[in-house]
Amino acid sequence: MSTLAATAISERVTYACGPVHLEITSVPEPLLAALHGLLAQYDAPWDKPAVMVRAAVTFGEAPREPVCDGAYLTSYRLRVNRVDHRLLSWSQAGVGMEYDFMAGQARIVVPTEGDWLTVVEEVEQQFVLLLARAWAGAGWTPLHAGSLSYAGSLRSVLLCAPSGTGKSTLTAAMLCRGWHTLGDDKSLLRFEAGKLTARALAWRFHLHPSASRWLTALDEIQRWPTYSRWTDKRVVNAREIWPERLLTEIQPAAIVRIERSASGIAWESLDPVETMKTLVNQVVLPNDAAHARPLAACLGILAMKSRAMVLRIGANVYDQPEQVQALEAGLKKLLD
Repeated sequence: MSTLAATAISERVTYACGPVHLEITSVPEPLLAALHGLLAQYDAPWDKPAVMVRAAVTFGEAPREPVCDGAYLTSYRLRVNRVDHRLLSWSQAGVGMEYDFMAGQARIVVPTEGDWLTVVEEVEQQFVLLLARAWAGAGWTPLHAGSLSYAGSLRSVLLCAPSGTGKSTLTAAMLCRGWHTLGDDKSLLRFEAGKLTARALAWRFHLHPSASRWLTALDEIQRWPTYSRWTDKRVVNAREIWPERLLTEIQPAAIVRIERSASGIAWESLDPVETMKTLVNQVVLPNDAAHARPLAACLGILAMKSRAMVLRIGANVYDQPEQVQALEAGLKKLLD
């Protein structure tokens, strides 16, 4: 257990997170230091922010009974309800948030007692929810997907998979072969004036140290900070390794769902229903129809306009140059 209320309070801090500028006030210094790793990752440049969101962090006691039943959304350790133009979110450890999405104002309540690491993780989850709704409110669909474009083209393959399946390793391997990317697992999608566009959010990759066995560009990966206490993945600043390979905007043309296999590589066509299921799994869709509808519509347009394949890839592929060449050829074929 730890007592958090006695810690010093920071001044106002602002983070540029794609089309959202997030201004945080009254946050305890140790908590802000922990949050910096989450919020600083949204480092891809944007011309002009469309939305300003202000969040204040205060101390308070967790209620004896949950105040939210998750009617709007249940995600990780959060239960979220919507009341008019406000989202009310509460976590298992008692970290609460009230977000007025019309006014762009949020208040996050941190319990004065609790396990420090758990409290930090749940505060981070509240900020993830806050940003996702702010991005959606600005007309963007947050997509948990990587991307790959070969040099000279903005047409791109979107890489979809659960965390730990290999999006980041595949992205890094292709960057070493001259490909370009928005990032390894975060982007924003928009359909406007008949055009489908994806924009970069984060140029910091989450890579396992084992990738350095195959990719010499990552031979110093151990110097990068760990992503979380649950994994040995490192937060690698791609701008220091592949600055000329990073894109701010692409045109999605193909979707690849990555799956693990025992060995080798295998491709299989993905039908429209499975394509839509794949995309839905990469987006946090609320149960609220008004908020879910524009996100689902954008995914439907992406599914209709894109070629879609399943890529089954074995852990031994990157040890074999001929397999990596075949993998690259398969990706290029999707964009021809």
